[in-house]
Amino acid sequence: MPTQRESLPGDPANSRVETNDAGTTLSVYPHATRIETLKWLSLFALLILGRMTLRDPASLRRIAWCAMINGTLLAVLGMNQFFSAPRDTIYWIFPTYGQVFGPFVNRNHFAFHANLSLAMGLGLLLSRLVRHDSSLDARDVKRQQHRGFFDGLLADPTAMWLVAGVAALIAGILLSLSRGGMVSMLFILSMFGASVLSRRDSYARTVAFVTPIFIGIVLVAWLGLDSVSARLEEGHIASDGRWNVWRSCVALAKDFPLLGTGYGTFPYVEPLQRQQSNTPDAYWDFAHNDYLQTLVEGGAIQLTLVLFVSVAVFRYAWKLASGTEMSRDRPLHIAAAAAFGSAMLHSFVDFGMHVPANALFVTYLAAIVLGVHEKSVSQQTRQPNEFETKPPSLIAKGAVAAGAIGIAWVLSIQSYNFERAERFRLASLRAIHDGASQLRCELLESAVANSPRDANLRLELVAALGDSRTRKPGPQPASQEHLTATATILRQLISARDICPVSAEVQLELARHANLFVQADSQATYLERAVMLKSFDPTYWYVAGLAYFEADDLAEAERAWRESLQRSSMHVKPILQKVMQRRSPDTILTELLPVRGDLIYEAANVVFASTPDSPVRLTYYRAALDAIRSQTSRTPQDDFLQGELLSLLDQPDEALASFFQAVQGKPQEVTWRMRLAQELSRYNRLAEAKRELQEVLLQRPNYPPAKLLLEEVARRLAEARVDHAREANL
Repeated sequence: MPTQRESLPGDPANSRVETNDAGTTLSVYPHATRIETLKWLSLFALLILGRMTLRDPASLRRIAWCAMINGTLLAVLGMNQFFSAPRDTIYWIFPTYGQVFGPFVNRNHFAFHANLSLAMGLGLLLSRLVRHDSSLDARDVKRQQHRGFFDGLLADPTAMWLVAGVAALIAGILLSLSRGGMVSMLFILSMFGASVLSRRDSYARTVAFVTPIFIGIVLVAWLGLDSVSARLEEGHIASDGRWNVWRSCVALAKDFPLLGTGYGTFPYVEPLQRQQSNTPDAYWDFAHNDYLQTLVEGGAIQLTLVLFVSVAVFRYAWKLASGTEMSRDRPLHIAAAAAFGSAMLHSFVDFGMHVPANALFVTYLAAIVLGVHEKSVSQQTRQPNEFETKPPSLIAKGAVAAGAIGIAWVLSIQSYNFERAERFRLASLRAIHDGASQLRCELLESAVANSPRDANLRLELVAALGDSRTRKPGPQPASQEHLTATATILRQLISARDICPVSAEVQLELARHANLFVQADSQATYLERAVMLKSFDPTYWYVAGLAYFEADDLAEAERAWRESLQRSSMHVKPILQKVMQRRSPDTILTELLPVRGDLIYEAANVVFASTPDSPVRLTYYRAALDAIRSQTSRTPQDDFLQGELLSLLDQPDEALASFFQAVQGKPQEVTWRMRLAQELSRYNRLAEAKRELQEVLLQRPNYPPAKLLLEEVARRLAEARVDHAREANL
């Protein structure tokens, strides 16, 4: 929040627009919290209504059939897409930013959903055989143990279809390459396996249980074993960045221990604890651990409630599943416990419960478990006067119905407003392509009117207003019309900041417009807030450096740019183009560039682009080489860069040794092997060059540079043999 009141131009009262949210709410971004709260309220209403109405075991069987059919179709679609489309393309047409499987943009979410369907499918399959067993008399039991596979499985077409569906689900989960999904699947199979193998008369059920697992594994081994093996051999879970995010969650929980930061605010508060990142442009909208995210957003109170409800539902499902009699419904009770347990387990490493399909499935299943458990307790105790088994009174039913109607009304109103705001926003995007800047502004103003607490919408409106001013010849800067337009932009920025104070984007825009306020904090102050909110992001440091540079504060600009370069080299070229106007190459090397070999090498290519023969360039190469050699751990990329530097410094033997080491560390890198072949050819080690070029063409048969160089090497080898023969004749 500002240290002094911002005053707007053209406002005689110099008043500041301020919202009621500014610094007065428990949530750091109430709009996001409101949206998430409405989602969870709808699930809570579904749970209560289901708990009161779904008390019949037949409800569990119906959801099992729906889940089985739906899950099997999704698995078949996903496997078809897996083998016939790129991993980032959904429905064979639409590119995405994730690795898709079936209709799920995130393959882990398919595995989450498929495991729920798998558990219900296994429950249906085993319940079919239980029903078949119950039709036999005592004399046939022993015979059924040996003929159960044929009589209980092959003779039942429905059971055969269930076997095929379960096998497809197992294969789909494995081919989704979701390690969390694979672990959850093992949990489900373990629960069913323990139940089946613990009974003496379970020959048919054992065969029925093992058969689809065997078929699914054989199918994967036949079609996609290499992909699954490669996925399982990948590095630790920390290699994809999740471990760093979890550490940030722990740090955030310490700052907001009791009530958290507010539902839906994780994307805005996670950057506060992120220090460095190998992927600075990564956007962690979820923690990939629902329990840690709940702790961050809802605090210890919310996490306690979530754990209490989850454990209670699983406990009730486990009680239903642990009955001594193998009744027809018991496999479905085991399925419910296994499905709910797999959801709880998978939530430790992903955010599957934030996907509507998964959340609705789990909520509906929990409602059935609660209802069936209460009915089971009532039938066993036959004590209708006890509180836990007493049917709901008319008043209770009326209260629940009124609450559900109220929630539905609120959801309808809010959804209507959000939907209209989104329609206006999408229409504004189409207006960009049409070049209708004024129409775009009007559409975004309508969107803001329907969703006034959305800070991101206000930022889009600010961008549209600024673009509209630059596209058309506007009034003179001193005119009242110009001042009014400027004040409109600034009002939107102030409102966006008051709505979401932790938005780094808003603080950055305030810094860009700081000189337009009559009275406000300095530009440097706004910039410091922006980089504090996203200190890991090199772009924010780069923009801060630009602002300092334009303000003629070169020392602060270099400090900000050095911070940017320490995080990434993505802005090295524009930074150096600015600094080269004021600093010499030697000063740039010693005072601006961090001690990183790859960065110094890239900087040399920029600084000496117009003077490639400058002797100072060799100084950069030596500095880059020293930086690489001083590293405690080396990667194949470091070895390759060292080879390039040694080649540029005319040290061929050491350069070739580095290239060989790089290729050995990463043999599938064709361009590196090609570079090694070029160096070998350059120093007349033709036989070795030929061998490397042949390896390149094995990996990439139609690689033109390799073909051309191989022809040249073959020609030179032939000439060398001719010369050698002549010398021998002489």
